[in-house]
Amino acid sequence: MAVHALGSLRTWLWKQLAEGQLEIVGLKVAIADKWRSKKRCEEALVAYQEAIECGEDLPRAYLGIGACHLAMGKIEEAMTAYRRALHLRPDYPEALRQFGECYERKGNYTHAFDCYRRARKIEPSNEGNKVKIGALLRRLLKETWKVKG
Repeated sequence: MAVHALGSLRTWLWKQLAEGQLEIVGLKVAIADKWRSKKRCEEALVAYQEAIECGEDLPRAYLGIGACHLAMGKIEEAMTAYRRALHLRPDYPEALRQFGECYERKGNYTHAFDCYRRARKIEPSNEGNKVKIGALLRRLLKETWKVKG
C-alpha cells in the first residue's frame, strides 16, 4: 500500500513540475551545477543567471558563476562573482577559498593567504582549508629559495 502511495505522489509531483505549477527551490542552481560538473561552462552560466533572476540561492549561484569563469581562465570575472557571493554571505568559506585561488593565480599571495585563513577560521575542521594554506606556504618557500639560490 505504501509503495503505491509513493508512486502516486511521484507521478503527481512530476506532473506539477511539467505543468509549471510547482517549482523546487534551488532547481536551477542544481541544473547549473550539473552543467558545470560536465565542463559545459557556457550552459552553466546561462542556468546560473536564470537562477539569479528567479532569486534562487544567490550566493551559491554566484559561487558557480565564479567557478565557471575561473575554469575558463577569466580571473577578473571570477573575482567579481565571488565578491557578490561574499557580499550576500560574508561567512561563505567556499567562496573565500575560491577568491583566494583567484588571488593566488594573480600572484597576490598575501590576499590569497588572508582568504584561506578566513575560510579556515569559519570551518576549522575542513581539511581543504589546511591544504590550501599549506600548499601556498610551500609555494612561497620554493619561490624564496629560487630567489636566494
